[in-house]
Amino acid sequence: MLRCPSRRIQLHAIRHIGKRAASSESRGGGAGIGNVHPQLFPTDDSTLFRHVAHPRTVSVVGAPMTYGQPFVGTDRGPELLRESGLLNDLSSLGWRVEDIPDLDFDTICAEAAKSSNAAAMSINAKHSLQVGAGCSVLADLVESKLRQGRFPLILGGDVSCAT
Repeated sequence: MLRCPSRRIQLHAIRHIGKRAASSESRGGGAGIGNVHPQLFPTDDSTLFRHVAHPRTVSVVGAPMTYGQPFVGTDRGPELLRESGLLNDLSSLGWRVEDIPDLDFDTICAEAAKSSNAAAMSINAKHSLQVGAGCSVLADLVESKLRQGRFPLILGGDVSCAT
């Protein structure tokens, strides 16, 4: 009976890989190097949230930005997250919740578009002046909340408002 050489190679490879996997597990797991150890976040709140003043307060900021991408509906993100019970979930974790109304990006970005000059606009970046103006207002708000010792939680629209 003839045996296919490729089948014999496959069996050899399976045995060899199995031996390597078993030996790496005995050395500590990971990628076979033996230096990967499980890491967990510290569970002590004083370590995790040491920059937040007591009582711990989260400032929920709605940032329904849509100018950084071409899809419709990202501006509904803050509204939908609030409707799904996010604020109650945060308070059930022991945090005080300050719910800041959604930023009015339509007004902020419209003013940026009116006051812009054509030379400042980027050919490759769409709505760069509007996104820049919106992010500037959001950054100022986040900075003020941090200075108050609060934890700012940004509920976005699109990814251009990640700060």
